[in-house]
Amino acid sequence: MTRATSLVMSLLAVVACSKPADKAAPQADTTAVPAAAPAAPPSGPQAIVTVLYKWPKSPAAFEKYYPTHLRIVGEGQTEIGFTKAELTKFTSALDGKKPAFYRQAELYFPDSAAAKKGMATEAFKKVGDDFKNFATGGLVGLLAIETGDKSETACPALVTVIYHTPKDPAAFEQELRDRRPRGPDRRAEVGGMRVVILASRPGWHTDELLRVFAERGQVATLARYEDLVATVRGGTTIGSGSAALSGADLVLARIIPNGSLEQIIFRVDVLHALEERGVQVVNSARLIERTVDKFRTSATLERHGLPPPATVVCESIEAAYQAREQLGGDVIVKPLFGSMGLGMVRVSDEESAFRVFRAIETIRGVFYLQRAIDHDGRDIRVFVVGSRVVAAIERRAPGWRTNLARGGEARALALPPAWADLAVRAADAVGAVYAGVDLLPARDGTVHVLEVNGIPGWQGLQQATGIDIAGVLVEHLLREPIEGQP
Repeated sequence: MTRATSLVMSLLAVVACSKPADKAAPQADTTAVPAAAPAAPPSGPQAIVTVLYKWPKSPAAFEKYYPTHLRIVGEGQTEIGFTKAELTKFTSALDGKKPAFYRQAELYFPDSAAAKKGMATEAFKKVGDDFKNFATGGLVGLLAIETGDKSETACPALVTVIYHTPKDPAAFEQELRDRRPRGPDRRAEVGGMRVVILASRPGWHTDELLRVFAERGQVATLARYEDLVATVRGGTTIGSGSAALSGADLVLARIIPNGSLEQIIFRVDVLHALEERGVQVVNSARLIERTVDKFRTSATLERHGLPPPATVVCESIEAAYQAREQLGGDVIVKPLFGSMGLGMVRVSDEESAFRVFRAIETIRGVFYLQRAIDHDGRDIRVFVVGSRVVAAIERRAPGWRTNLARGGEARALALPPAWADLAVRAADAVGAVYAGVDLLPARDGTVHVLEVNGIPGWQGLQQATGIDIAGVLVEHLLREPIEGQP
């Protein structure tokens, strides 16, 4: 656990409304964050020092430095006297547009007097002096007084348990997943859920999903994209074979098969239409559009402070030659659409550049070039469900391409917390209910987010880890209704 993470976690066990807290926040591991002094009972409503960060010039630079700033805040906690810290990163405005502010940080004090005293300390001044190192877009500082119900009704409270690093992190995480509190069980709904798995044909993944739904008492139907029929007559009804998709509670959209441009557009349009009728589609049509297109994925990750390797996308061969030189002469050329490493080529000399670029020009393709990253022959696939890391594998191969479908070998990996956080942030950035996130650790210590797969496979991952991935996914879908997928 990083010191910055310990700061936030150690301050969560406090009363969530403005009545006096019975106990101070629990002490964190003193090797991680300086221990906080016991908090005095508030003499009135809590005071909150709020910092609203405007969008920085470089979100990536902001995120890289931010843990250092949080460490400074944590080291000054005792002197400043705050009792709780909360950090927020804004994803969008309510209308879906870019939010006016980038991040928010809040420090909670027992009352106004304590807040004013804390703001006069040298430790608080040190925190303020550090803003110039990362808050390049400016910020707004506010002092607020908490308002709330002052009745005798019991306040909701958060209870935090801080675990030391276990001997076996992978076993610990699995046990924690098995024991975590669950939400309402949707399988108890009258008649059970009506589930349709939309795919091109039966296969290992659809068999796994059908097995798990059946084991949990749910009847799931397999339907084909190629058999879709949409009828617009006094309303819109959508079916595929005997499956009535427009009457389903859940449509689990698996890999969309190859087809003409019109066929692909129609299949995605159907997913949009189902969502407009209130059918839950996982992953959402918008998510699929966002992740099937490598340019949109890269741009989305960059916008959320998760930059992939330096990338140039263009249509003209002249621009491609120029981009290759800008990227250092050694690049990975990828198809804009595709997975499993198909169509990827490494171009590191003039002859291969001429051959590959001419071929792309001939088929009127788009040039997607990424700087080749110096790594030790491995990358990481992380499977994320509901903003939680379910499993991770390390994929190794003698060359630069490590995909299992292209001959790579996999082994289970206990993911470092920082890498797990990176994978979850990437999945959340594109709005995924579940996703396969590819991380590439470079020799210089940088970890790049290569891509986010919105319709990921998991056969190799399950074989390497022994985790029932379909079981975890279905349990999440049955217990955690998906609201407002972006």
